[in-house]
Amino acid sequence: MRWLFIGLGVVAGVVAVLAGVGYSMPNVHVAQVQAEYRANADSVYAVLTDVEQWPEWHPSVESLTPLGGEPDKPSFRVSGPDGSMTITVTGREPPKRFTTLADGGMFIGRWTYVVEPIASGSRVTITEEARIDNIVIRGLTMFRSQSGTIERMLRALGVRLGERVEPRRLN
Repeated sequence: MRWLFIGLGVVAGVVAVLAGVGYSMPNVHVAQVQAEYRANADSVYAVLTDVEQWPEWHPSVESLTPLGGEPDKPSFRVSGPDGSMTITVTGREPPKRFTTLADGGMFIGRWTYVVEPIASGSRVTITEEARIDNIVIRGLTMFRSQSGTIERMLRALGVRLGERVEPRRLN
């Protein structure tokens, strides 16, 4: 019985430390990452905005279920290694801009994808503006890069397009 109380005390202590760290962190963050591709902007935009194909190449999307919504603003239930969330397309400006809203309950974020033509092909800049209100979950983020998901996505986009890219953080 004594070991049970010790174990519970350790768990409570870890949660308290995470809550303290999370409390000291801002509940909003902005992460911005960019990558360049040899593929033209139209091709890149087509791959990025075909959300129903994300499970084939996007490392954070293992499965996707359409939820309906307006024809130009569909919603999807996305499941992956980080859990499940609802993704809603909130804007399309072909072939240059695409926006989504992700709601995972404890995480809410807007992703803005900007595709621009450049001399060598195209450049993609993804900006994540996110809010995490739960202080324990926010404390856990100290173990992860705020831009890691974006970087993995941009690398995977390169693989989908048949090329290797190295994303760079802008902030």
